[in-house]
Amino acid sequence: MQIRRIDAATVRPLRWAVLRPEAPDAESIVFEGDDADAAGHYGAFDGDDLVGVISVFAQSHPDLPEPGDWRIRGMAVVDGRRSSGIGGLLLDAVDDHVRTHGGGRIWCNARTPAVRFYAQRGFVTEGDEFLTAGDRPHHRMIRQV
Repeated sequence: MQIRRIDAATVRPLRWAVLRPEAPDAESIVFEGDDADAAGHYGAFDGDDLVGVISVFAQSHPDLPEPGDWRIRGMAVVDGRRSSGIGGLLLDAVDDHVRTHGGGRIWCNARTPAVRFYAQRGFVTEGDEFLTAGDRPHHRMIRQV
């Protein structure tokens, strides 16, 4: 497995297929900040096959902002490859990216089924479960880098 920094356009098809297949196409799920210079997009490659992606952006925590906040969005691993360590490798790449850019904290809105994954990697749940667009249950999670 190789983790490489990739561009936003390369992330979007897998992000769409795994996280929002009901959206009309990959370009319909562009995230604010996708094309910012400091944004980090990483892909997990098995040979030539892209099997996982993650993006991270310099974005303040919405309730408790601190300098150096970064937000994870769009982590996705293809069916049949989850629980194989790919997500952990992608998070390692994000940690390195955030440290390189002087960040101190990472937060995300984790889908409820992913809470355990993030908790095993040191993230702490904040508040109660909430629904995002499309009625998807999430929890806000946060940790220091």
